[in-house]
Amino acid sequence: MNSKKIRLLFLIVFLSFNLSGCFSSNENEDDRKINLYIGVKDKESLNTIKILTDFYEKNNPKVKININNSILGSKIENNIGDKNDILFVSRNDMLDLASKGILDDMKDFYKENDIATRYYSILKVCGRFNDRYYGIPLMPYSLEFLYNKKYFDERNIKVPDNLDEFEVFLKNFNSSSKSVPMVLNENMDINNAIFSIVANNNIIDIDRMQDVFNHINSLFKSGYIDKNTFELGNEVSIDKFNSGDIPIILLPSYYAGNLDDENIGSISEKVSNMKVPIISDVVVCVPTNAENSEEIDKFMKFAFGDKMQEEFLKRGYITNNKKVNDKNKGIKRIIASHIEDSVECNTAIIDSISSSVREDISAKIDDIFSGEYTGKEWNSIVEKEQQ
Repeated sequence: MNSKKIRLLFLIVFLSFNLSGCFSSNENEDDRKINLYIGVKDKESLNTIKILTDFYEKNNPKVKININNSILGSKIENNIGDKNDILFVSRNDMLDLASKGILDDMKDFYKENDIATRYYSILKVCGRFNDRYYGIPLMPYSLEFLYNKKYFDERNIKVPDNLDEFEVFLKNFNSSSKSVPMVLNENMDINNAIFSIVANNNIIDIDRMQDVFNHINSLFKSGYIDKNTFELGNEVSIDKFNSGDIPIILLPSYYAGNLDDENIGSISEKVSNMKVPIISDVVVCVPTNAENSEEIDKFMKFAFGDKMQEEFLKRGYITNNKKVNDKNKGIKRIIASHIEDSVECNTAIIDSISSSVREDISAKIDDIFSGEYTGKEWNSIVEKEQQ
């Protein structure tokens, strides 16, 4: 075989390998996929996750997202299996899974993506367990007592300037057979919200949980609150609040996009030292047995990148991203400052306990509002959980 034929044969073989490599690369690109486990069921959390996944698919059309939903009645650790790359779970489930060694430590992601500098400190707090970071909250939000100045001006009533005045206002408003709307996520009821607010402003550790029930009973006995003080609200309630028909409302900060700026203020801006509860309904985690590391890293970087956070801002959310939140104005800026200034003691205790304990807490508060206070509410809950 002469040298010319050898060179020709070598060229054919070389091109074959390169073309094969190109086709293989294209196939791998087309086969890109990521498996997401959705372990939350409330409407607002699912909506937030959908915004993220839709925007990710729009910007990464060659990646297939497989959604695996939790199975009702099954333990979450059994649900996860070994094929899920990223988990969307409640904070309580994150704490449970982390304690069982099922979640990967995300300290490298925090460091490499400068999470501590780019995001408010409360984000790290909500994703931490035993000084390690096992998750990143998707959208931590605050529970805000807001007032409409128009309502107070038209009736020549003073907006409460301190906690005593606020409690007196609730008492007087309640005596007129009116209720303050609470617009809450589906996984929280009115009693859970009351418990969270009272706990955040009265206790600092779980050893003093009975103090919360004691304080709620004191408020009830003094006539400041009862079972009719608050009612479940909705978007109609927000519209009435905006128009000045309702004086005060409690709502999560993710409804900030529904608020009119002109007359809306924050009670916590008037009442000094009033701590705003911070709640994380969805925490994004990675299981220890996940093998799809490249796609996991790309998805996580996208989820907590500025572009995605900008998209959340456009949808009316108040994010935890410092750069993005600087664009908020008016009441949105005030609410954002509450999240920005939040520290560990702002995290709602209700966010770190199981759904069964939440239900027990709610039932005990119902008992208090029925005059059945015992002074041993928390012990009773603990004993029931230990059975």
